[in-house]
This record gives sequence, structure tokens and C-alpha cells, in this order.
Amino acid sequence: MLSVCFTAIAGQSQAHELHEWGTFTTVSGSDGVMLAGLQVEEEYLPYFVGGHQNLNPRAFKGLMRPVRNVRVKMETPVIYFYGDKREKVSVHVGFNGGTVSQWFPPRTSGDTPPKMVKLRPEERGKVAPVAFPAINPSAPMAFPMGGYKAWDFEEEYKGFIHWDTEIIPRNEVDSSKYFRTGETPNWIYPQVPHSNIVKVGEVYEQYLFYRGLGNFTLPLTLSVDSAETLSMDFKGSQNIPFALAYERVAGKVRYKVFAEGLEMNSHTEISQSNGWTEMDLSPESNQIIYREMRDGLMAQGLNQHEADGMVKTWWNSYFGHDGLRVFWVLPENEVERILPMKVSPEPEKKVRVIVGRSEVLRPSFEKQLLAQHAAAEEKKQLPHYSGRYYEAYTERVQALKKVTKK
Repeated sequence: MLSVCFTAIAGQSQAHELHEWGTFTTVSGSDGVMLAGLQVEEEYLPYFVGGHQNLNPRAFKGLMRPVRNVRVKMETPVIYFYGDKREKVSVHVGFNGGTVSQWFPPRTSGDTPPKMVKLRPEERGKVAPVAFPAINPSAPMAFPMGGYKAWDFEEEYKGFIHWDTEIIPRNEVDSSKYFRTGETPNWIYPQVPHSNIVKVGEVYEQYLFYRGLGNFTLPLTLSVDSAETLSMDFKGSQNIPFALAYERVAGKVRYKVFAEGLEMNSHTEISQSNGWTEMDLSPESNQIIYREMRDGLMAQGLNQHEADGMVKTWWNSYFGHDGLRVFWVLPENEVERILPMKVSPEPEKKVRVIVGRSEVLRPSFEKQLLAQHAAAEEKKQLPHYSGRYYEAYTERVQALKKVTKK
């Protein structure tokens, strides 16, 4: 989720200040190669959120459009403002390598997907169905995508979103203006008590929101060798200011905090037996992880309400599933490269905190996937992978099977 926040000092009139937080999600095999198939939503959005609905398999609004090679999900961006006066502000965010696929309030303008093209009759039988999770995420089901060519994100794409909005001090707007039914927990958690209200057209809300799908390179590569040692290779030109490695499996959790971040062009290893803080999964361990993540975000300039909102919004997705993942704050130059932002009038200060959520598969887990896939093939069924990464896991299984045949 991305959040832009404008703060003002009590009793003073000043230009707005902008804060932003958000997440890019990736999944890599043990070899460090980013996997595709990340177009599946992990968290339901309220009914009033707009977007390219035919990219959302859970929306059931219009035709579900096939997509390919989505290797990065931009999760739930949100924008907040703070200030002591009304002001008209335009916000323009580019997305180099992806499309802004969902948003609220209604955007003033934004990118439009390429026109859908029907497959020729002789092509239709060659297109495999795309799998999406059922209500039970452990039992995915496949949706044949109707005879249309996939929107392939292997081809370079540059999206954007633009809002012309008015920011209004909260005490000048009756709360009924931004009350609406159907809000989900991940819509409520980002709401902070002191932000301004944004007004786009006749719609009032407490923040601007957007999400996206894409395919682009990131400067951090994660891999795990045959000895199960996690390697983090960072090739950026600015330091990563904060990172947290986390693993949950079989009722246990372990983590390692990099409070000073990772230096540019660095190689870092965490072996199975060294470098982790290990705990039983419990309310106390959850509190420890929560504080570590929240405090790491606050050290980058977010206030506590913003950091709390981000961790609460993504707690289940971040920390509520088994697996190995690294959370890392993107350097400022990477944020501007991928999500160039223009705000008019220019804010007095900008704080942009974008977090990479980089999942990586251990070789031991990949062996489990291979076994599940072989058992499912024998029964002519879909393998019961975790639904949210079904396509990514399948891509990795196919790559491993090719290596085995050699």
C-alpha cells in the first residue's frame, strides 16, 4: 500500500508535506530468478474501488482478461495529506514497468490497457488456462480466459495515474461525507486520525489509493543455495536504509533486522545455523516482529500512525503465512525510477517509503512443490499449492523439471 501524507505544524500556515508508503511484492526461486503470475489479489477490496476490473478475477465485473509475466505487484498504494488550509493539489504518479490497475477516489486520468484482441480459432487450443485461487486458497481452480490474447507484461509498459484533488482540513468536513458501507479491514487500517480529507469531484475520502501490476528489475536478488544459506545481493547505487529477513514454518518464527540497511554493491549471507533470532510462534513473538517492522518504518520518516497502518494492513500477508521473505526499503533513487511523482503545488517536504516484500523459495520447499506436482499429475488434478502464488510455483516446478531431465 502506498500512502502520501501532508503534515502541518499546529498553529502555523505552511505548504503541504508529503509522505508515501507502499509495497512491491516479488517471488523468486532458490536460484534468484523472479517468477511470474503475481496478478492474483491477496486481500479483498471494497466494492466501490474502481479499476481495470477485467484484470481482477474476484471482481466478476466484465470479462476477466488474461495476463502474462506479472513479476511484480504494487500493493495498495494510499496517499494522505496534512495541512491547516484548503488547497487544490494535482498528484501525478508514473509507473515505469506496469499499469495502475485499481484506484479510489475516481482518477482524473490514467493509463488504459491495450485493446483486447481475440485469438484465431487455430490458436485457442494452444492457450493454457490461468489459475486463480478459490475461496479456499489451498485449493486453486482454473479459469479459461475465453479466447483473447494475454496482456503480456514482458513487453515494456509505462502506466500512470493522475488526480486533481482538493485537500481540506478534517475539522472542516463532517465525517458523514466520507462514511461508506462495505469498507474492509485493509481499507480501515490505513486511516489515520489527523490527515486531511481529499475531495475529488464530489467524492470525499481520507486518502488516495491505488494498486498496480508490472514487470521490472529490482536491485536486490535473493537466492538460497543447497546448504539452505540465504544470500542477499544488492546492486543498487544507493544504500538500502532498512531491511528485515523473516521466516515462519511449523509453528516457529525467526528474523534478522538490518537496522543500518544494506550497503550498495554488497553481498550478505544468513546460514541456517547462524544470524537468526528464533522464537515459537506466539502473541509475544508477533508483538516483537510488529515493533521491529514498525520502528524500522518510522526510522525512514513515517509517523507512528502511518507505520502502524502499514503493518496492520499487511500483517496477514506479510507475517501470517509460512515462508521465507525479506522486507527492504527501496532507496530513494529506485522509488523515483519506478514511481516518478509530480505534485503541484510542490510540497515543502517529501518522504517516500516503499518496501520490497521479496519472497524466496528454499530448495527444501521446492522439493515439496515437485512432489505435490507429480502427485497431482498422476491424479490429473491441479496441485494444491498456496493459491496466491499458484502460477509462480508452477513456473518454478517446470524450470526444475527441465533441469532434472538434463
